[in-house]
Amino acid sequence: MRSAGGADPSLLYRSLVSQTFQMISNDLSEDVAAGVRDRVRSAVDGVALVNQTPALSVFTELLYRAHRNSDYTFRQHDRADVMSLAQTLPDCDAVWADKHWASIARSARLDAAYDTVVVGSPLALASWLQRL
Repeated sequence: MRSAGGADPSLLYRSLVSQTFQMISNDLSEDVAAGVRDRVRSAVDGVALVNQTPALSVFTELLYRAHRNSDYTFRQHDRADVMSLAQTLPDCDAVWADKHWASIARSARLDAAYDTVVVGSPLALASWLQRL
């Protein structure tokens, strides 16, 4: 997860944070959206707010890592995969994602940040369950 203190986040990360705000602002009442806009006066403020919201933090970090790989082409179901991981990874003991997104989540150390086991196959999930 990106640090809100210290160095200014990259342009790509700030852009993704901005898009995340746009996405959620459509679901907020005008009063709540105005309150959020009043609190976020800089890119650093925006990153700090996103990092305080686990689902938004995971969502943005996964997209950031995927967009950094210029060889990766987004597929039709990727948005659903990212949304599912953003909702489950902060709250579950284990999540099963496709190999690509599981690898990104682990490389971003999101598994460690939320004390969640991230597996990329049903066999890996079954193996984890047997160890319980």
